[in-house]
Amino acid sequence: MRRQTFLQGALVLAVGGLLSRVLGAVYRIILPMLFGPEKDYGMGLLQYSMGVYTVALTLSSMGIPLAIAKLVSERAARNDPAGAVRVYQVAGRVLAALGAAFTAAMVGAAFYFQQVYDPKALVSMLAVAPAIFVVSIMSALRGLFQGMQIMTPFAASQVIEQIVRILTMFVLAAALLPIGVEFAAAGASFGAVTGAVAGLLYLLVVFRRHRPALLPEAPNPAPEVEPAGSLIKEVLHLAIPMSLAALAFPLFSLVDTMVVPLRLHAIGLTTEAATAALGVLNQMAMPFVNLPLVFTTALALSVVPAVSEAWAAGQQDRIRRITVAAQRVTLMISLPAVVGLVLLATEIPSILWGAPHVGGPLRLLAPAALFIGLQQVSSGTLQGLGHPTVPVRNLMTGVVVKLAATWVLTAQPSLGINGAATASAAGFLTAAALNLASVHRRAGGALVAAGDVLRTGGAVTAMVVAVAVAKGWLAPWLAGNSRLMAAAALLVVITVGAAVYGAALLLLGGINKEDLDLMGGPGRRLGRLLQRLGLLRR
Repeated sequence: MRRQTFLQGALVLAVGGLLSRVLGAVYRIILPMLFGPEKDYGMGLLQYSMGVYTVALTLSSMGIPLAIAKLVSERAARNDPAGAVRVYQVAGRVLAALGAAFTAAMVGAAFYFQQVYDPKALVSMLAVAPAIFVVSIMSALRGLFQGMQIMTPFAASQVIEQIVRILTMFVLAAALLPIGVEFAAAGASFGAVTGAVAGLLYLLVVFRRHRPALLPEAPNPAPEVEPAGSLIKEVLHLAIPMSLAALAFPLFSLVDTMVVPLRLHAIGLTTEAATAALGVLNQMAMPFVNLPLVFTTALALSVVPAVSEAWAAGQQDRIRRITVAAQRVTLMISLPAVVGLVLLATEIPSILWGAPHVGGPLRLLAPAALFIGLQQVSSGTLQGLGHPTVPVRNLMTGVVVKLAATWVLTAQPSLGINGAATASAAGFLTAAALNLASVHRRAGGALVAAGDVLRTGGAVTAMVVAVAVAKGWLAPWLAGNSRLMAAAALLVVITVGAAVYGAALLLLGGINKEDLDLMGGPGRRLGRLLQRLGLLRR
């Protein structure tokens, strides 16, 4: 067990987070297949449990694991092992109490949703409730490891948790489906419990094995013990702002969970139809929007320390270069993803699940991939400039816009669930626009240039033509009876589109060496290769 440098720790966490996200995307693709003909309704029941669970989990931890990490690292730096132990113990008890309270609240919410939304939502919400308490205990250990700058157990526990969770989801959903779709959804929800238990057991084994290094004995004579009250106050002072930042994204999902079914009922949809529509929106369409965010999330994390360093050194020009490069890379990643989802919105869910109706909300949600990406990297810039509350405030404004638009648009008979999808895109657009305006004011006009937008747009236009031609050539296979052949044809279309986009971007000078440098070691190596081949124009 050894301490890791900042960059080593960041890399370990990034890899763990990436694997966890990829595994999360896999289950959202496979689970509807297991639900079979009742996939829309089953995923809707899952959304009830997971939509509320995510918010409850965020509130139960309240950013305390990060506060533990910060306070433990400070006391370790001061050679105060007893103080680090005291932080872990006190904050851990707070987390356990909050976990128990929100587990009970989740049980109460389950009976509320049974009465107000869908009677079959009860079992899946009850099934996931114990995970809140288990994750709260696990979070204390993660905060301790992070504070001691030992990131490998943190990242490994994430991956273990996700693997066990997904295996449980698949096994229980398939085994319980003959009893009823609500029990299959409950089995899938229970995966959060088994995954959390597995992650916790792994951390406990590591903790027990390396306890002397993590929590050394206090010297003799023992130092003065910090009062629990003052420690709790210090922990909450750090944790509450972090919690608000973490809560904003789950609130977008919670708005759908609590508002969409009610507004669909208002235009005459049955309980089952409203639940099914909710599943289509949040559990079947939205995951595709989240795929490009794997890259923009990592990019946003790299922006924070880079901007912070430049800001501390008073290097305003460097801040602008980093900020503009981050926005340009986000545009290069997200814009083709948005256009690709729009072009293939019907084919993708049709081939995966035989569900072409998912294409309607997916097409309207697709622009959110760009808006969320821009919101993430601009938040990284603002955090690096020392304004962490600004992106939180802007995102909360986006939640308000999302709530109002969902209430109005979803109740339009001509829109229905498509109105909720439009409202989500509008909410994220609001947050991104406000963030970019804040960056413009605070970073000396650091916004991506019109020329860069045009170059990326030109490459995307070439991609659109290539995809249209490929779809025309492969139309018989895409629409054929063999799902395997259709999937192969779809993969060919996506590969052709990506290849043409990449080539056009290089030919138009849409990517430069600074963009690749921002992506770290692999990006720098790619940049050198492209320069040797004469393919990097600037």
